[in-house]
Amino acid sequence: MKNKGFTMIELLAVIVLLGVLGVIGTVSTTRYLTQSREKSYRIMSQSIYEAYENCAIQGKCSLPAKGSTINNYNIDKLVQLGYLENLRNPSSKRKDCTGTITIKAGSNAVESEYIKYSYTVDLNCAGINKVTYTWPDDKTKK
Repeated sequence: MKNKGFTMIELLAVIVLLGVLGVIGTVSTTRYLTQSREKSYRIMSQSIYEAYENCAIQGKCSLPAKGSTINNYNIDKLVQLGYLENLRNPSSKRKDCTGTITIKAGSNAVESEYIKYSYTVDLNCAGINKVTYTWPDDKTKK
């Protein structure tokens, strides 16, 4: 009589192989999701920055005088003025993200020079730590 089936070693090898593949897949997926969320936060931060610039260009948001700062301009104001929509949290898909933007005007030596502004966006979404980006030209998260 012939026995048909797998030996214990063959079954164990298959189980170990599936376990290794499962771990690799889980780590890769987690890394991909984390990178996607970070990109989403950066894009949301850029949207806040651009919304404020548009608002300031149209004269509905004030810009600071040379050498001064406007602290913590709440993004809810940009939503109320129609320059921005409520921000959707990449983790939960709810529109529960809030934030502030701080605008600082450079202090140029010559009165007729163009004033350069720097924008710091603090983004708060439920379930994440506060994310801060500086605009323009800041490529890294603080």
